[in-house]
Amino acid sequence: MSEYFFATPAYTQKYGQLRKIDDLLKHQIIATSWQKGFLDIYKNNELSETITVGCNFFAKTNTLPSALEMVLHDMGIALLPEFIVQSKFANKNLVRIIPEYQGRQ
Repeated sequence: MSEYFFATPAYTQKYGQLRKIDDLLKHQIIATSWQKGFLDIYKNNELSETITVGCNFFAKTNTLPSALEMVLHDMGIALLPEFIVQSKFANKNLVRIIPEYQGRQ
């Protein structure tokens, strides 16, 4: 199970695309219960090297479905497991943000 950053097309149109990891600090990040003030992320081709990004979370939720709903309502960006977003991503309701990075596997 891999985690990736997702947002809606409407969110990225309103707030702009992220070009690099540091851009996360300028956006509304939605956190799940296991994300505690920072995110451990990895370049797709360097999964052995952890990059820790400190975040001031815009919102925090206890469940994956509620995090997904917050993203779907254009509230921000979330690092979510691929399995929970598959149908929304396939239907183009979500776009992948900074696709060269991912969360844990």
